[in-house]
Formats: sequence, structure tokens, C-alpha cells
Amino acid sequence: MKVLIVAGYYPPRAPAAATRMTKLSPFLLARGHDVRVLTQGGLPFPEVLSPEIPVEKIVYTKTFDVRTIPAIIMTTPSRLFRRKNVEYSEAASTAPVHANGPTSKPASRLKIYIKKSLRPLSNLYVNLFCWPDSHIGWLPWGVREGSKLIEDWKPDIIYSSAPPHTSSILARRLSRLSAVPWVCELRDLWVDHPYYDEPAWRLWLENIHQRRVFRDAAALVTVTAPWARLLKEKHGKPTLLSMNGFDPKDFPEEPPIPQNTRPELIIRYLGILYREKRDPTPLFKAITLLGDAAKNIRVQFFGPDLTFVEELRSSFNLGMVVETHESVPYDQSIDLQRRADVLLLLRWDNPGESSVIAGKFFEYLGSRRPILSVGSTDGVVADIIREREAGLVSRSPEEIAKKLIEWLRVKAERGALPPLPTTARQGFSRTDQFEKLEEFLLDQLG
Repeated sequence: MKVLIVAGYYPPRAPAAATRMTKLSPFLLARGHDVRVLTQGGLPFPEVLSPEIPVEKIVYTKTFDVRTIPAIIMTTPSRLFRRKNVEYSEAASTAPVHANGPTSKPASRLKIYIKKSLRPLSNLYVNLFCWPDSHIGWLPWGVREGSKLIEDWKPDIIYSSAPPHTSSILARRLSRLSAVPWVCELRDLWVDHPYYDEPAWRLWLENIHQRRVFRDAAALVTVTAPWARLLKEKHGKPTLLSMNGFDPKDFPEEPPIPQNTRPELIIRYLGILYREKRDPTPLFKAITLLGDAAKNIRVQFFGPDLTFVEELRSSFNLGMVVETHESVPYDQSIDLQRRADVLLLLRWDNPGESSVIAGKFFEYLGSRRPILSVGSTDGVVADIIREREAGLVSRSPEEIAKKLIEWLRVKAERGALPPLPTTARQGFSRTDQFEKLEEFLLDQLG
């Protein structure tokens, strides 16, 4: 089977969301299939992931971030007034100083006014032109390079992975141009996602747009059972549940001994934080209930833009307990997970979260370290943690504090917390999930 993977994100410059396609492509190659990847090049992400297939099998195209247009427009007035600002500053430097002190510069006030005035227009621009997302500027280059690739090497099937949902638009266009069947994967839902927060008028229009796009798909794939049911009912297409997972190569069955065998309990969070959605406040409140025992807790966050955590750390006066670190390369993040005492999972305390499973969750299971899930106590993730005895699910500071005391006691007595049972991760490897996907793709070819 010849498979063209269309992925908006792919290493080396890609976010953690690219991990699934990074693992699927070598899996298919190892199973004897011929694979090519069409993706964007030069995205502004750190190189935390590495391609796991030969680079000659990857086509990196040009792209354009359409969000830069309003930014250019918004900065133009300030550039126009910059010279006037300099002239005013030179004049002010020779003027006598008044008793009331220096006054603000007119150009600075004008700059602030212009930015405030143009911000609503910028937001309107995003809602009008970033369809289905800000990666739509990739489409012309993706179509051009994808068409060349298909002309030279015609695939049996096109497989797209979204988000970004521009991947779906591009794959559909290539499918229509080449008459190659297209299977659309949704790692996150499009308009039906619980985090969708665009205006009602856009939701209505985008729902129509989504239906038209998916009408041309041969089949759909998604990563949670509730989403699979929703897509099947809404679009009437063959729909496969192929969850995310951990790579057994990266997560051997026997975990290493945690790095720190002293009494301190090392709790680690690795990944993106969404302000007011993935919120560690219940954990921080729990730590303040521990009294002197809190000095033996270390909560370490690794990820981009941790300003929210730093603000909370300050407000709870946990400067000696909570640490923030920049994102680390993928192999280092795996080692940090496997050598932690406890792994922190933050879930939005909202009914919409019940169907969401962060990809990091499966890596946590693969690490066989106890999981502390803070936030929503319902849904697929909560059920898995409870059923497989993989840790604690709670939003209660008192309940969390009690569990922390228990973990501290075990750590002091044994030097390390025992790993999760092997059954906690059973069935959740990438191999388990991709084997189902491989069979499903072969079925679409008849």
C-alpha cells in the first residue's frame, strides 16, 4: 500500500502534536508499506522532535502565516510616526524641566490608541480569513507540491491528520484532483471540539464548511470513543477509533529507578498549559495544607509559556516548591517522565473535557509512574485511571493533600514509589492502535 500522509506538523520544527504522525510513518514503513509525508517547512517551533523516517520521503513546502497581515498593518502607523516621535524627543531634551515632571509623549499615546482601535479589526480579520485556521496560507504550496508528488508517485490512499484542519482541506483538494481516496484523521475535533470558542456566526458557517469537506472523505479516524460516535452520527462515514498511545521502543516495560531517592517527592508536568483550563490551583492549595511536610514536595513544570504557573506560584508563596523549565527535546521528556515519582495531569473542570484525552496521558501510562489527575473527575481519562488503578483523580485540595502525605510516607520508607502494574498500560501502545488503523486503511481500498 502506498500512503501519502498530509500533516500540517512534522519534525523537526513541530509541536508535540506531531508525535502521532512521527510514529505512524515509521510503523507503516516497517510493515512494508511505501510512505511519503507532505508537510509545512520552517515553522517557528523548537526542534524537540526528530523525523523517524528517511528525509527523502518527506516533502517540506513553503507556507505563509496569514496572521502576519494584520500585524503588519497595525505596526505601520507606529513606523510612520516614529520620525515625529524622535523629533519630539530631541526637542524635549533641550526644553526646561517643569516642576510637575516630564509629560508623556504624544506619539506614544497615539501608538497605544491606534493599537486599541485596530485590535477589533484584527480579530475580525482572523475570523474572516483564517479558515479553517491560520495555516490556510499553506494551501497553495501544499496543492502545488502535493500534485507534483502524486504525478510522479501516485499513492493508493491519502491520509491526513488534523489539526491544523488546513491539512484536511489540502488532502481533500489533492484527492479531488487525483481521484485517490482520502481518509481524514481528527486528533482533535474541528467545530465540535469543547475548546471551540469562535463567534456563533462563524460556528454556523464553519459547520456547513466542515460537512462539505468531510462529504468527500472515504472514512474518518479519531482518538476517543465519544468523538468516534459523534463523527459517525453526524457524517455517516465509516469511522475508526484509533487512540493515541506510547511507543514501546521509548517506554520499555520495566521503568527505571527514579532519579531522586531522597525523601522529596518529585511531581512532574510536561506539556502545554492552557490558562484557566489546565489549572494546577487545587494541587497548590493542597500543598499549602501540608505544613512542614510541604518542604519535601517538588512540582516541576516543563513546557512553553509557563507564566500562568509562575503567577500562581507567587500568589501561593510556593517559590521553594514549584519549578518552571523550558520545553525539552522529546527523548529528554521521556526520561523525565520515567524517572519522576508522580506525573501530573491537568484537566479542564468542565463537562466538555469528558471526551478529551491528551496524548501525553498515554506516555504517562507507558512510564508506569503514578498519575495525579487534577481537575475534571469525569470522562474517559478519569475512568481509565480508576479502572486501572493508575493514580488519583481529584479536584479536592483536601483529598489531594491526603494522597501526597501517603506518597511521601511510601517514598521515605522504600526510597521510591512502586511502579504501576503492567496491566495499567495494556492495549495502549502505538503498535496496538496502529495495527487497527492499518487494517482499516486496507479495508478502504477494498
